[in-house]
Amino acid sequence: MAFQPDPNARILTGTWSAVNSGGVTVFQSGATVVNPPVQFNGATLNIMSGATVSNVFFSNSGGYPRVNVSAGGVLTSSYIREGYFTVFSGGKSISNDIESNTAIVMSGGSSVEDRLFNINRPVNGFWVSSGGTIISPVVGSGASLGAYPGSIVGGQPSVTGGVVVFNGATVGNGEIPDSLVFAPNATVVTGNWSAVLSDGKTVYQSGTVTLTGPIRISGGNLTVTSGAVASGVYLQYVPLQWPRVDIQAGGTLVSSYVQNGGVFVSAGGLVSASTLDSDSGIVYSGGSAISNTYNNTAFDNSNVRVLSGGVMSSPFITTGGIVQVNQGTVVNPTVNGNGYLGITSGQMITCFLRGTLITTSLGDIPVEEIKEGDLVTTYDSMGRVTGVQRVIWIHSSHVEVPLFDDRSASYPVRIMRSAFSEGCPARDMWVTDEHCFVFKGRLVPVRMLVNQTTIAYDKRLSRYDYFHIKLEKHSIIQAEHVLTESFLDSNNLENGGEICKSFVPPVPALPLGVERCFVEPIYRELEGRGLGLTGHSPASLNPSIEDAGLYLETDDGRRIKPLRRKGNWHVFMVPADLRNLHLVSRVFKPSEAIGPFLDDQRLLGVLVQDIVIYDSLQTTEIDIHITQSDLPGWDVPEKGKHRWTQGRANLPINHIPTETEFMLCIEVISGGPYPLGFGTSFHSFLQRGAPMMPPGQIADQQLRAAG
Repeated sequence: MAFQPDPNARILTGTWSAVNSGGVTVFQSGATVVNPPVQFNGATLNIMSGATVSNVFFSNSGGYPRVNVSAGGVLTSSYIREGYFTVFSGGKSISNDIESNTAIVMSGGSSVEDRLFNINRPVNGFWVSSGGTIISPVVGSGASLGAYPGSIVGGQPSVTGGVVVFNGATVGNGEIPDSLVFAPNATVVTGNWSAVLSDGKTVYQSGTVTLTGPIRISGGNLTVTSGAVASGVYLQYVPLQWPRVDIQAGGTLVSSYVQNGGVFVSAGGLVSASTLDSDSGIVYSGGSAISNTYNNTAFDNSNVRVLSGGVMSSPFITTGGIVQVNQGTVVNPTVNGNGYLGITSGQMITCFLRGTLITTSLGDIPVEEIKEGDLVTTYDSMGRVTGVQRVIWIHSSHVEVPLFDDRSASYPVRIMRSAFSEGCPARDMWVTDEHCFVFKGRLVPVRMLVNQTTIAYDKRLSRYDYFHIKLEKHSIIQAEHVLTESFLDSNNLENGGEICKSFVPPVPALPLGVERCFVEPIYRELEGRGLGLTGHSPASLNPSIEDAGLYLETDDGRRIKPLRRKGNWHVFMVPADLRNLHLVSRVFKPSEAIGPFLDDQRLLGVLVQDIVIYDSLQTTEIDIHITQSDLPGWDVPEKGKHRWTQGRANLPINHIPTETEFMLCIEVISGGPYPLGFGTSFHSFLQRGAPMMPPGQIADQQLRAAG
């Protein structure tokens, strides 16, 4: 029988909790308590332990609804339309209609006889994490169901037009095992923990305490060491205690939930099938993040970066979630609602916006009307026709830039008519900023030519559709009478980015030209042409500051200000019990500080040379930032005894034998200027509101000795 909303239901918006009050489920928001029947319009409902919610309609009117079923909570015989649905450990979903949702059953959660279908929504999916259970699902038209390795599929799935992928799941008949509903019995802990491999099993250790799990870490930290697989872990935020996860080489975090904290993936580490809610974090070179959800439900802190050499595959970036790819690789991203994906010299698709005219064998055709099998005219570097190439793949997507986001890389680049030469382009055109155009026999990314007059990021376009076309081979084509490129599929995106032995990266039609000596003369020529066309000089550089805003941060979020600064030296007083610190500063991009023609979009903090520790007994020089190439938060090693930070650099000092407070002196030889504004300060990425620690006390002669 089709679901029928209760005509007498009270319409609710905002954020609510379903709670058990004297054996009856009621709905609370602040001091307001409402009895059923109710209907939620674009609202959030958290179903708490002991509450059973039934016969409720969750409408997408006014926004995407969000339903979270916590341990001991039950949602049954209800209807969720175009929203986000999460069943946490110990939660149950029974006989619900799930229309066009993004849904996940976490480890220990269960879904029984739910009906999945999709109507006119490009993004949907129902996923069962390792340790999660789904029994007798009905997968209807347009829906997709995926079961991760370690999940359990019971009963007989009914597939009537949808797509089902069982990737290593245990498939069979049966009821929900009680052992999977473990959240009520999870050990709640605080402090610093490590997931380690012991006798072939992952255990959790803190000092002399060892737990086998499951665990719920409240305001604490977790380090996942080599060989350990931390699954179904819930890291919970408590006031002024932000959880942090460090995934070391060979460590894995899977099917877990991290709330208002940070997740940092080192080389060889992996985070997969997890939800990073209001989290910051970094995927370092060699680290991987696969099939995770990035969102921001209740906090200001949300920014995950993928650095050069890091890989992020199939991320789902939704309400408030922010992912920035800084020279890393992203494959098959999905950005929905108010999510944000920023690409700064990362490996990402290059695209035309809707309406761009592409020259084909049948004349100029808008890019959105080109179909697979069409013939596109190709050219050499001088603009001479060389033939035609068949279109073998078309891809399009939609981007919505959050209202609060002022970062240029979010927006398309507008190239004004005749910006390159008279009639080139023939009309104003828009492309993504990594798209390349032909200059002097080479391909130059348009981001390196932005002059803020005739070539500029168009911040009027906060919503847009983009398209790219892949030909039989990478070719020079013509768009709006300008020589440009077809899509260069260097990551096998046509096949979902799969690692395939038969995939051979294509040969570029022309070499890339990104050296400053090559690009800057072109930039200056177009800059001068822009002045003649518009009568306006390029906009002045954004306001900047020379001060790096340097401070130390502890694992529990406390901050230590510099006690003093003398020349290049910054002097900090560190309590005796602290052994793992982070050097935090503002950040800048050389391409912004000098000019877009400089192809250096690294996010850098400060250039550190010497580090010295003084205590009451000895002086110790620290060189771990030079000798350890994979030290988190540091950029690649350079020639010489110095190294750039990336805004938050790990500084372990565990080997220093001192039982008293000590003086830490750091020599900073370069940095900045640091632009002021959203997204240009690492403070804005990881600011926690944590208390500053006052400097300690130490003898004046030690300060003088530090210089």
